[in-house]
Amino acid sequence: MVIFSNLSAFNLTKKDLEEICLIDNQNFDFFYRWDKQDFLFYILSKNYIFSVLKYNNSVIGFCLSFISNVESELYKIAISKDYQNLGFGKLLLGLHLTYLTLFEVKQNYLEVNINNHKAINLYKKIGYKEINIRKNYYFNKEDALIMKIQLKK
Repeated sequence: MVIFSNLSAFNLTKKDLEEICLIDNQNFDFFYRWDKQDFLFYILSKNYIFSVLKYNNSVIGFCLSFISNVESELYKIAISKDYQNLGFGKLLLGLHLTYLTLFEVKQNYLEVNINNHKAINLYKKIGYKEINIRKNYYFNKEDALIMKIQLKK
């Protein structure tokens, strides 16, 4: 198993990018999916941290956070359907958050569909706390739960 953060540690291949897009398509509804150009934009932008989890030479998960001074926001996290419910999401997110602390990030925020109980349970296990609800936030008018984790004091 290999985890890369900030993607400067390895060369992103066309196969890696295709696998990232496939995982994104498996996990997000049409309106929230990204294409290769979207991912390349975030990967190459300096204010974003993009972490990739590889197993048997294939990408099985990724996560992305935006950094703004001492705060960050988790934009996306996804694990391949074939590797879900095996602890890889918790592992990837935990290491991603640890990596953020190297940039003096003190807290990380996220928003998640209030009906996505699987994700909410994962976030709570990691240490996120519920802080707010955004009514009718998503395209389908469902609410978003805003969560926060304190990384450093």
